[in-house]
Amino acid sequence: MSISSNSHPVSTAMASDTASGATAVSLSPAVAPPDQRMMRLMFKLTAREIAIASRIATTGESNRSIASHLGIRYETVRSHMKHIYDKTGVHCQRELSALLLHMSAKK
Repeated sequence: MSISSNSHPVSTAMASDTASGATAVSLSPAVAPPDQRMMRLMFKLTAREIAIASRIATTGESNRSIASHLGIRYETVRSHMKHIYDKTGVHCQRELSALLLHMSAKK
């Protein structure tokens, strides 16, 4: 089953213990992260660019959310995004996600 939590798609797995009545829910990303080594080799992305691109591809987070999560300024994320777009030849986050998810699917 897939759900969306705070705009982050996740897959869920549930297990129940009928004796205690407890239910455990395991959440994991619905999308496999892109291969970081491949991103570095194919596009010459830096470690920070890979971290940002991976978050966009797997979570669909906004630049502001990524900046907050990584502890950097929003403007810094925007600057990295411009470099990522130039290096990968895409023009928007949707295209970047599609490219990276396509790469993940070919593993």
